Amino acid sequence: MISNSPEDLEYYESRLKFLRDEQGKLEAAREEGREEGREEGREEGREEGRQEGVRLGLEKGELVGQVRLLQELLGDPVSQTLPDVSFSELRELLVDLQQRLRNRRS
Repeated sequence: MISNSPEDLEYYESRLKFLRDEQGKLEAAREEGREEGREEGREEGREEGRQEGVRLGLEKGELVGQVRLLQELLGDPVSQTLPDVSFSELRELLVDLQQRLRNRRS
């Protein structure tokens, strides 16, 4: 049983305060770690997004170049609006132009 002396009560309360303070510090450190982890994750996501954007831009640029080259070879007017066309439309156009070139050779 806890003694009711003022010294024991003071010791008990200071120990309780210490434990609560330590628990608060642990919770604050955990939250800080979580926030740092979230920020690192966001930064990695942004970097991956940039890299993906560059990759897609290069891929689209290559498709546009192939389409324009085939248009020139076939004597078609070279489209200046190709960068605004979707990937799927570019691929369809490329396949169509490649087929036209093959048929022309036959």
